[in-house]
Amino acid sequence: MLINKRILHLPAMLVIIFIFAVGYGAAMAIAHSSHCDMFENGFFVTQWKPLRRRRLAAAVRVGDFLYVNGGQVSYTGDNNQVIVSDEDLTLSLDLSKDWQNTTVNFTSTTKPAELPTLSRGVLWYHQAEDRLYTGFIGDPSDDNPSPAVWTFAPDHKGQGSWSQAVAADSSAFTNINRRGRASTAQGPDTGYALDGMSGGDFQSGILQFNMDDKTFQTLSNAEAYPSPQQEGALQYVPTYGEKGLLIAFGSINAAGKFPTTNTVPVFDIKNQTWYNQTVTGDKPRWRNWYCTAGIQSTNKTFEIFFYGGFDQDGEAALIMDDIHILTLPAFNWIKVPYPAEHPRGSHTCTPVGGAQILVMGGDDSSQGDNNQTQKMATPDPWAQGLNIFNLETFGWQDKYNASLRTDDTYQQSDPVKQFYAANSRLPQNGTDPHIMALLSGSNSSMTNTSAPFDPGPENTPIPAQHHTNKGAIAGGVVGGVAGLALILTALLLLYRRRYRKPDDSAKATLDSGYTSHGSSGVAEVHGDSKKMEMGGGMGGEDRQEMGGLGRLELGGKVVHEAPGSSGR
Repeated sequence: MLINKRILHLPAMLVIIFIFAVGYGAAMAIAHSSHCDMFENGFFVTQWKPLRRRRLAAAVRVGDFLYVNGGQVSYTGDNNQVIVSDEDLTLSLDLSKDWQNTTVNFTSTTKPAELPTLSRGVLWYHQAEDRLYTGFIGDPSDDNPSPAVWTFAPDHKGQGSWSQAVAADSSAFTNINRRGRASTAQGPDTGYALDGMSGGDFQSGILQFNMDDKTFQTLSNAEAYPSPQQEGALQYVPTYGEKGLLIAFGSINAAGKFPTTNTVPVFDIKNQTWYNQTVTGDKPRWRNWYCTAGIQSTNKTFEIFFYGGFDQDGEAALIMDDIHILTLPAFNWIKVPYPAEHPRGSHTCTPVGGAQILVMGGDDSSQGDNNQTQKMATPDPWAQGLNIFNLETFGWQDKYNASLRTDDTYQQSDPVKQFYAANSRLPQNGTDPHIMALLSGSNSSMTNTSAPFDPGPENTPIPAQHHTNKGAIAGGVVGGVAGLALILTALLLLYRRRYRKPDDSAKATLDSGYTSHGSSGVAEVHGDSKKMEMGGGMGGEDRQEMGGLGRLELGGKVVHEAPGSSGR
């Protein structure tokens, strides 16, 4: 390696300081720009603004990625105040590789300003055209914008691009209201929203969205319960019936009460008709803000995971930190032996391969008085708000196993096996003849709505606005500069030691005139890319209460600041 001798006449320490200064400036420039991004896309959350919780998002698996949209996130601001902010980016998790919740990174895509951030919105995937749909279900965070259909084109690298598919002034929205707090599910080409709220009024029946022709249809006669409800759940079951079934789970209704737990409504999608099916076993109490997810077993049963939620705030919410499994076709509930420790609501549950169900986010329902900021103030005991429930072992795990991502079925747990070994596969009593016929057959056209993506010749990536992990870049800059400085120092000292002449006294005297005043500090920027999820505001009266929260400008983003409160 050749070194210019004129440089060697400079003191080694000045060279080192110069190199560190350049590296430090570059790293801080990157970190400074990321300091603004941390409010927008979640990078540096752990170091700069510690993430506390996320809630109210929509999530769906598409091929090797989990996409997340909308909702809210809370983090620690200046002076340790709790800030609750809308998540206005689309996030993704890579499911093609193993990961642990303490180290996995989110990737983000910027959304158009016109696309509202929604709470309890939807992400419906249409495999036929490889698109996601949203924009018309959920509570917006600001003034109630007119519903529109927005579509997201995933690039299958963790990002994608947004565009509007149906404008708000389209005739498609004639007599169609935006629904918030609805129970939602999707089949291969249709999305379903049951009941819910619009402008403070309860909505009744099913709102269908046909993803093939982008049209809506309201089924006013498709009432799952005598009184419409909000904040419940709807589960699509592809295993039975010609076009599959919808199972509705109870929540609070317009009369302020919960329906009976002795039956669950079953919707035959082909005939567009509801039937009531009696259930047996250890039934859960109905509640609000829980989540469900279903997976078919290798034994041709279908198990529905029912987790969390609450019907009261404070200590009474602790007992709602429970897990129940509804197994079909027997319609029998099995309670998972699970200690109640950390109640949560407003979370998502998504099958991600094999027996794995990814649970994301949730606020702390043990915090009382309907204070929404306080519910988001306590740190989530799960790293990044992520945890995986294994439907086979009936246990939690903080690691994701990518080798199972292509498995659309799972091995039954021992309690499920034991139940069917001792009982009939069909319901034990009160079975409607039509349901009996559905359960005895199978859905020959069953389609996995989150099947791995098969890129065809006409599929070209659509440009997206990308966000790079600047923390990793800054760390690399600092580390690289430090390593280069050490190498140059060693070379300089070696050269001077070997080539300094005995009569170089003048030079030695000159060198001795330069004194180092302290060390040059290097700021290390960590690249823990922790994304914020769950966004959007509350609907109806809750949006008014949420408006009581103070507002704070952070990096150009308007966020809600503690200690305001609002009821959910």
